[in-house]
Amino acid sequence: MKDIIIRQLLKFNGTRRILFSLLKLRNSRKNDFLLGESFRRKSLSIFEYGKLAKNIPAGYFLPNGDIQLYGFYHTLLQYVNKKSLPYNIANEHGFIFSSFVHKHFTYYDKILTFSDFRGKYLAKIYPSIKILKVGPYIHYAKPLLTEIYHAQLKEELGRILLVFPFHSIDGVLSDFDSEEFLAIIDEKRNGFDTVMVCLYFKDILLGRDKKYTDKGYKVTTAGHINDAFFLNRLKSIIELSDAIISNEVGSYIAYAHYLKKNIQLVRQKTTFCDEDGQENNTNKKAMADISKHWDEYELIQDVLFRILNGDAINSDDQEYLNNLFGFKYIKTSDELCRSLNI
Repeated sequence: MKDIIIRQLLKFNGTRRILFSLLKLRNSRKNDFLLGESFRRKSLSIFEYGKLAKNIPAGYFLPNGDIQLYGFYHTLLQYVNKKSLPYNIANEHGFIFSSFVHKHFTYYDKILTFSDFRGKYLAKIYPSIKILKVGPYIHYAKPLLTEIYHAQLKEELGRILLVFPFHSIDGVLSDFDSEEFLAIIDEKRNGFDTVMVCLYFKDILLGRDKKYTDKGYKVTTAGHINDAFFLNRLKSIIELSDAIISNEVGSYIAYAHYLKKNIQLVRQKTTFCDEDGQENNTNKKAMADISKHWDEYELIQDVLFRILNGDAINSDDQEYLNNLFGFKYIKTSDELCRSLNI
């Protein structure tokens, strides 16, 4: 009964504002802890991945919380130099390579996403909500590393091959032949001084770092999903690299391409499997819906594997990537403020 009443109240702008304010007040201590812990971790080395991967409890002050994942809310605050953002905006927390649309955007007035590709699917499901296209989110993040420290690391590490392995999420684990992938990395590392493997926090918690450290690779991470400086740290990690390889598509492709990094996708069989004891996990339930769009995902994946095969990208394919990820929709601080009405 309580959920029914709340859903009814959320239909109206005035009561929605009040309920969002109450939620923010209720979670203020959690959010203060999240920010405090994020600032503490900001001073950690990007190679202290064990500490960076540890859990930070969510401090959500919006019902779905997506805009606070990966530090996007705090990234935008920095970018527009404001103390808060409007309560009525949401975002897709990453790039989705199909027509799948999450169901939790109903009570917002604006949804931020990357491009026309995603915008058309959002508009179909939410015709009364304004879809705001802003391009790759990494544009809005400042690098975590200072210019001096960045230069010191480059001098120490030399030419860096950055690796993004197909990653797990809570409730759903990635699965691929790790020995085959290690052999691929060894083949691709010729001409590089350092192999740096960027692991998702979940895979670090699963102990999957050892296979890479045993090979002498340097493991890093952008941090926990609730870390306010996740995008800032990820930007610095990508900027350190000289080339990037992965065995699966992901948002990092948009970010790396925007930052003008050479990316290569390597073919390997990759699958998801359920995590034991996580039968009611929201990610696991979402995957059931996402799987209905798997044919679309595989089609666009095939295109990206063809384009990002290690060869130079021609102008037509360059234009395809720019349009897919919405490069033309990048906003200045003033433009973003006007778009958000702040």
